[in-house]
Amino acid sequence: RSSALSPYDNSEGREVGAPFIGADIESDFRPRPDQQFDRIVLADVLEHSRNPESVLLQARRHLKPDGCIIASTGNVANVYIRLKLLLGDFTYTERGILDATHYHLFTRRSFTSLLYECGFRIAKTSSTPIPFEAIIPGQPHLTDALCLANMLAARIRPSLFAYQTVIQAIPDSKATELLRRHQIADAQYSEYVFTGILDNSGSTER
Repeated sequence: RSSALSPYDNSEGREVGAPFIGADIESDFRPRPDQQFDRIVLADVLEHSRNPESVLLQARRHLKPDGCIIASTGNVANVYIRLKLLLGDFTYTERGILDATHYHLFTRRSFTSLLYECGFRIAKTSSTPIPFEAIIPGQPHLTDALCLANMLAARIRPSLFAYQTVIQAIPDSKATELLRRHQIADAQYSEYVFTGILDNSGSTER
């Protein structure tokens, strides 16, 4: 275990919560090279990463053959962000989709494309509603109704009304250019090259 890396890592949390390791997943993904998992959850993580492709490719290597990842991120094409842009406002905030600590912003389509390019096949995609309870505190009936309406709208137009995109993805055998470059960069990578001897008859002996 490393020292505290965030305000969520403290002695009280370690006493009452499940065992965990605090680490920077970009510089130290932490699992042993041979360690594999049924599920890897990247909940609102990739947008905070300078190189989300590298994180996903590392996660892919640590999945069991029938394993999957569950990844989520904010939808920057959400109707609320679009309205702010229409009014000429694009201000980073302390939390939410425009969190100032985000290195990347994703739409539903670009997030899906990122996973595809990293060698995953999308098994399931879902959405979360705008957290109205944080915007209008103390009004549970109103916020529940707004969340319900938001989810109904997100089913029709998720790219516009989804607050977050949640994707379950499984490794795909179909190679992509990004996956190919990552494999070649691996120190243990090798290719089989055909070699043969051409005899006088023109046939080839292997």
